[in-house]
Amino acid sequence: MNMLTGTVHSKYNAEMFLSRKIISGHGFFDPLIEALHAVIPSGIDKTPGNTNFMLDAGCGEGSIISRLLKKSLQEINYPVQGVGIDISKEGIRLAARDYENCIWLVGDITDMPFMPNQYDVILNILSPSNYKEFKRILKDDGILIKVLPGENYLAEIREMLFADTEKAAYSNKDTLRLFNENVSSMTNQNISYTIRIDNGIIPHVVRMTPLTWKVKPEDIKKVNIKQLRNVSVEFTILVGKK
Repeated sequence: MNMLTGTVHSKYNAEMFLSRKIISGHGFFDPLIEALHAVIPSGIDKTPGNTNFMLDAGCGEGSIISRLLKKSLQEINYPVQGVGIDISKEGIRLAARDYENCIWLVGDITDMPFMPNQYDVILNILSPSNYKEFKRILKDDGILIKVLPGENYLAEIREMLFADTEKAAYSNKDTLRLFNENVSSMTNQNISYTIRIDNGIIPHVVRMTPLTWKVKPEDIKKVNIKQLRNVSVEFTILVGKK
């Protein structure tokens, strides 16, 4: 469903989301999904007969929440209704086409079409945040899970694209500070791993990240795909309450 009341332009396009879906299918996010699956039960209401609601705010093409829901149905004995919302029509179209276990909405996370105190779990994965809205729709005993890149996230690609510039390094300190200023922090977990990927997948890794938004197409082609065999992946998982 499209819940926007006007036209919104987004840099997140169909090609970017399709690349993210492809690399997700090749195991790029598997360790992250395992880590999230271990955290989610802390926000689940275990009252008999209760249905829990989990929102992915900035869900993109929907692959991560869909896989989490599938895993939850197999391993958690409590009903969970998933909802994915993203401002990109292209992302939601892909999600609705490929995943049937979730409600998919085109919408703006700065003004979400939900009642207050509706969600047991809110996911915000590699996406902008709006803490005012998150706190409005999160239940009093619910949890907010934010995932942001770690300092070594895609370090090899950043080095090739931005060698000898300040963009070659990344810091998530400002995002961490905003999280801690807006919610009551519960846990802070870093996970890091190395993905070995073949030449056919590497272009999708490059395309699926906003790193390339301000890079000229001819400069992207300078990325030496033949040298990229292993790519560093690092995430910080923040869990908080209102």
